Amino acid sequence: MFHLKGGFAMLNRWTNTMTKMLQEQGLRAHLLSVFTTMDLVHAFLSGETPYFDPSIWPKFGNVQAWWGKLPHGDRFFSLLDIHTRMATLGSAVNSRPSESAIPSLVGEFIPAFEAALQATQYGPEALVGADLSAQKWDTFCTFYQISGLIYLERALRQRTPDNDKVQALIQRGVALLAKHVLPGMLSHCVILPILVIGAHCISLDEQRIITEALSPSLSYLSFGNLPVMDEFLKSVWAKDNMNASWWELFGPIADKIFLF
Repeated sequence: MFHLKGGFAMLNRWTNTMTKMLQEQGLRAHLLSVFTTMDLVHAFLSGETPYFDPSIWPKFGNVQAWWGKLPHGDRFFSLLDIHTRMATLGSAVNSRPSESAIPSLVGEFIPAFEAALQATQYGPEALVGADLSAQKWDTFCTFYQISGLIYLERALRQRTPDNDKVQALIQRGVALLAKHVLPGMLSHCVILPILVIGAHCISLDEQRIITEALSPSLSYLSFGNLPVMDEFLKSVWAKDNMNASWWELFGPIADKIFLF
């Protein structure tokens, strides 16, 4: 969290820093993509307002970032945009839970968020003849789509972990995880969706699949924060708290982890 606050202070002091980093591309643009995603992950899990506006994501079009160099209009930018918008609304829900206007405000935005998330899903016909890399990218983006839909149900609609719609999304995510092994860097970068899906797994079989996905034996996932995630998930599963809100669930880890 201190790394984020220090970065925000620098950006507030030097207002043209972001523009320069994107224009220069290279390592600075790559680092900015990491920092903006860290901000989103923290806001998504903690209930705080994201520092970066959703308009930041399209600016990474044709820029070398942690996700590679994507063309303008790639579906992943849409997913990051929607996640940021939902996290912004979620911060209002989290900070003012008893305010009478919040339910109507949330209800006003949810249909648009839901439609936007569903629109990021490619139909099977879109992948006919696609090469392996395109199929893997589709799987990667689908993980983020699922994490967004879970957030919508849990944080915005405030449904419980054992709600049928929530569990249907969990089952879909676990099945996708069991079926597809993403290559190299992509396997590292689905940590946020895996964390979101894993924290809502109820069955022992689902929990086993999540644990195996986070195993340090996977070359790209051998880094120090995995034990923190592993301990967090085991504590969540042990408590089996079906009444925990989104922020009660992720509060213990929101300030400790910056993986995505």
